[in-house]
Amino acid sequence: MGSKVPRHMESVESSTYRQCRFTKLTRLAAETLSLLVWCMDFWTDGIFWKLASWVPDGAQKRSGAFNPCRPVGKRCSRGKSRHVAAASSSNARTMAELVAAIRAAPGRFAVLAGAGISNSAGIMTGDDWLHAQAARDGLDTGLQPVAWYRETYGSFPNYFRMLHEAAGLRTVRDVLPREYFTSATGGDHQPTPSHRALAELAVTGRIGPILTTNFDRLLEKAIVEAGASPTVALSLDSFTEMSSSSLPNCLVVKLHGDYLDIKIRDTSPSIYTYHPIIDTLLDQILGRFDLIVCGWSASWDMALGRALGRPANRRRTFWLLRGTASVEAARLITLRRAHVIPVPGSDVGLSQLFRALA
Repeated sequence: MGSKVPRHMESVESSTYRQCRFTKLTRLAAETLSLLVWCMDFWTDGIFWKLASWVPDGAQKRSGAFNPCRPVGKRCSRGKSRHVAAASSSNARTMAELVAAIRAAPGRFAVLAGAGISNSAGIMTGDDWLHAQAARDGLDTGLQPVAWYRETYGSFPNYFRMLHEAAGLRTVRDVLPREYFTSATGGDHQPTPSHRALAELAVTGRIGPILTTNFDRLLEKAIVEAGASPTVALSLDSFTEMSSSSLPNCLVVKLHGDYLDIKIRDTSPSIYTYHPIIDTLLDQILGRFDLIVCGWSASWDMALGRALGRPANRRRTFWLLRGTASVEAARLITLRRAHVIPVPGSDVGLSQLFRALA
C-alpha cells in the first residue's frame, strides 16, 4: 500500500499550485493589456486625425487654438481664407516666447532635429524616397506619405531597405550607401543654415543636448567649424556612458546611428520599441529638459514618438512646423501642449531663432 500524503502537505501543494496558476494568469493578463494598449494607440491616432480635421474654422478662431492638421495660409473647409497677417503675428509672438525662455535659462532646452534640417543640403528625407517611389509607379502620396504607403502596401515603409535596393544591394548591411550622404564628387555635403544655427547655439551654451534621427554628419561638422568638439553618442555603450554621468556640452545623440554605422538598429526588436538603454537616456533627457522640435515629421519614428508621449517626459515644447502636421505629430503636439511656430522650413526658423538670440 502507498503511503498517505499528510494533510498539511496536501495543503502546501495546493497552495503552491494556486500560486503558480495565479502567476501565469497575471502574466497573461499583463500581455493582453499590453496588446490592447498597442491597438488603442493606433486606433486613437486615426480618430484624432478625423476629429482634428473636422474642427470648424470659425470655432478654431473663436477659441484661438491652432489646428496642426491644417496648413497655414490654406482655405478652410468653409471656403474662407485664413488671416495670414494674424498667423504671422502669432508666429512672431510664439518665437518671442521661445527666445525669452532661452535667455531666462540658457541650456534648459534640448533639441530634437529631424531629416528636415539636412534637406536643403541635398540629402533626401524618408518622405522624399516615398514620393520618388510613388512617382515611378504613377501614384501620388498626398500630404501624408507614410500613411499613404501603409494604406497602399499594408506595411510600414523600411527606410534601410529602400536605400539599399536603390543602390542595387540585395541585403541590408550595417552601413548605408555612402552616395546618398555625400556629394556627387564623393566629398561631404556642406552644413545647412539649420546645422550652423544649432551649432552656434550649442557651442555658446544656449541649448542643451541635441537628439537627432539623421544619419549624416553635418551637425557634427558644423559644431567643429563653430570651434568646439562634439560628443557623439550612437551606440549602446555610449548611451550607457551618457546615462550614468553628467551630460557634456555639445552632446549629439544619434538615436538611429550613423550612415557608416547603423548597428544600433539591430538592438531593437521592432520599429515600435527602443532598446531599454536608449529609452533610459531618452527619459533622462526628455524628463529634465524642455524641448525644441525642428525638421521632424514624427511619421517614421514610432518608438521616439512613444518616448515623447510618456507623461513624465511631457515638458514645455516649442515645435517649428513646416506645412501640415502628420497624424503622429498632431497627436504629440496635443499631448505635449506644444507651442507651434509655423515656419517655411527649418533653415528659416532656426536662423531666425539664432539671430534673435545673437
